Amino acid sequence: MACTVHVAWDEQLTDYHFGPGHPMAAVRVELTMRLAHEFGLWTDPAVTMAAPAPATDAELKLVHDEPYIWLRAFHALAHDLAGGRWLLTGGGGYELVQVVPRTWTHLIAEAAGQPISPETPTPLAWREYAADRTGLAAPEQMTDGAPAAFVPFESGYEPAEPADRAIMATRNAVFPEHGLMPL
Repeated sequence: MACTVHVAWDEQLTDYHFGPGHPMAAVRVELTMRLAHEFGLWTDPAVTMAAPAPATDAELKLVHDEPYIWLRAFHALAHDLAGGRWLLTGGGGYELVQVVPRTWTHLIAEAAGQPISPETPTPLAWREYAADRTGLAAPEQMTDGAPAAFVPFESGYEPAEPADRAIMATRNAVFPEHGLMPL
């Protein structure tokens, strides 16, 4: 059974750059949109696409449950420190070829009532496009076949992991400014 899927998309969403090597690379979004296109999701009648408008508080509450309470604090900070501008992102981490496009494509496909089997090969045209855009080899299947497991950061800092080092550097730089203690 298909859901109605509305994808907030505008080419301007790829018009940002936080510097060389920064994990928030706009190409993540571009690759996601391209992979979903290769699976024909943008022509599915259950899927519509339009440029996003800023979300209202009521709209935010539609997708956030109790953790929304702590997001309220960020919302207040956005007004206090950034003129009411707040960008929420998420889904799949920062791995621009291996994770983000597949995660969001699975989500959109599931919501559209067209779940993609984990063993499904990624389309060759997308793999070639991803390699051309990033210089990285794209995955050949829609998942890696590994069991899903969430490991909270607090359960163990791994100094060899670049993501863990980035988290700790951010905590050490930002938390004390707000009266918070880094781990």
